[in-house]
Amino acid sequence: MIRNKYLYIALVALSFLGSCSPDDRMGLEAPIQDLKIVVVPGEQPNTYTFKTTPADVIGFWDLGNGVVADGVSSVKGEFPFPGNYSITLKAFGQGGQTNSVSIVLPVIKSNYDLLSDPIYEKLTGGINNEAGKTWVVDSLLPGHLVKNPLNNGGNGDWSAQIAGHLNRANNKTGGGMYDDEITFKLTDKDGAAFIYENNGSSCAASNPIAAGNPSAGAGIYSLLVTDPAWKTTRADKISAVYPGGCGDYLVRCTPPDKMTWTILKDGAGNYSLLLPKTADGNGGFLFYFTDWSANYQIKSITDDKMVVWKSCSDGATRQIVMIRKGWIDPEAATAPAN
Repeated sequence: MIRNKYLYIALVALSFLGSCSPDDRMGLEAPIQDLKIVVVPGEQPNTYTFKTTPADVIGFWDLGNGVVADGVSSVKGEFPFPGNYSITLKAFGQGGQTNSVSIVLPVIKSNYDLLSDPIYEKLTGGINNEAGKTWVVDSLLPGHLVKNPLNNGGNGDWSAQIAGHLNRANNKTGGGMYDDEITFKLTDKDGAAFIYENNGSSCAASNPIAAGNPSAGAGIYSLLVTDPAWKTTRADKISAVYPGGCGDYLVRCTPPDKMTWTILKDGAGNYSLLLPKTADGNGGFLFYFTDWSANYQIKSITDDKMVVWKSCSDGATRQIVMIRKGWIDPEAATAPAN
């Protein structure tokens, strides 16, 4: 059994009986009295139907796993992993009055039969694969860590940045990134485990945090330095340690134990990889630290290669290209280094 201290992963299949916005409220009395959530277990373990009482309420649901359903009186949810899920129903009466009610749904055991999406296999190497799958940065590929990938024509053209030596192969050498290894596991024993081996140091951006952020003006690297979970002992500008190196920071730190990961899928079929907080502070990041939002868009993933985009605290979007440890990217092997 996966222990409850591990966070869940959920890809939920929703059954919509209709759709509307909060403005489509005709026929509702104001306010709605005695609003309740009725929970009906499904035929398969960890599947449920949630219904409104009264039955004709136009409801707006939050299933507690990142999935919402708008304008329906009934919704189905699947919960492959254990946890205490907060299910919230909000309803609007005439004139905009709002009623809401919440319940906690305890899910005790995992049900891997609900995980039919192949993204789990690609990310972890297989459910209950005790070794998991280990990923590294595709350092030999020009464009493996590109900033604002849509700036050049809107189609991810990296040529200008590569030609300008901003993202050539191995451009972060000496920065504590290229010897890092990240392992994703999904097992009964370890849950959704995110294991980060950084060999004593990590690479963090030096860019100033954008205006409007509580830490505006500070260097991004300072967010990593001050986080208690990462136990930083020292931070040095990479160019000061390795002459000719980049202006980012080499942060000597130790990743937390028992970090986790979560995958969310939106209604358009887009995937996001989330790395939740730990008990002591923040959770993980993917190789290059840019802030603690820890939400990565998965742009593409195969058995051997994964491309993610990250919106960062300096206002930029960064692309990170990762490969399975031990695999040689044919594109990187034939691409010019600069």
